[in-house]
Amino acid sequence: MMEEQTFGKRHWEQCPRDENSNRWATFHVTMNPRGEITLTKFVLDMLDAPEAFHLFFDRVNQTIGLKPTRRAMANAYPICPRGSHGGALVRAYRLCQQFGIRLNERVRFLDPRIDEDGILNLDLRKVTRSTQGRQKVRELPS
Repeated sequence: MMEEQTFGKRHWEQCPRDENSNRWATFHVTMNPRGEITLTKFVLDMLDAPEAFHLFFDRVNQTIGLKPTRRAMANAYPICPRGSHGGALVRAYRLCQQFGIRLNERVRFLDPRIDEDGILNLDLRKVTRSTQGRQKVRELPS
């Protein structure tokens, strides 16, 4: 319900705040056609801020798995800092080549989950188109 208030000669209607979380406080993970997987700081924190990941692929369920590990471990893919909000990038081009993963555009995973083994599951069957960066600002009609 919108609340109307009068201040001076204006009849203001208050805009309620959306109770949904923003992308910085949810599981927000994207992947581009070059195999770059981007994770928000929230996701990294939920995984105890790993240095690197072991990458897995489940062919049957078309799911990518990221298991936190130390950078010094064999087959570890290091995390590269990304942006000013504490996010990170994992370069997974080799995974895409090895398992034939092809994306035509950047996608956002709709249901990323951390399973009981601590592996971040990214289901390629549950994705949507994702835009990168800020959208162009349009002027409102007068």
